[in-house]
Amino acid sequence: MLGDHGQTAERIAWWLLGEGTVSLVASDAHGAGRLPVLDVAREAIAQRLGADVADPLFDGRALQLGYD
Repeated sequence: MLGDHGQTAERIAWWLLGEGTVSLVASDAHGAGRLPVLDVAREAIAQRLGADVADPLFDGRALQLGYD
């Protein structure tokens, strides 16, 4: 989302979001030397697509299948 893994990865991530194929945004942080930046990713998505799109991708609501 943020371009840390190159322009191609960033472009594909935004394309997937635009296509509606993303259900969850997560991090593969590897410890203290590589901390997750999910707050920055959430803000980037919220700025570009709106908080109503961003929030469910980070709090898990987008994974719900309609079960009560």
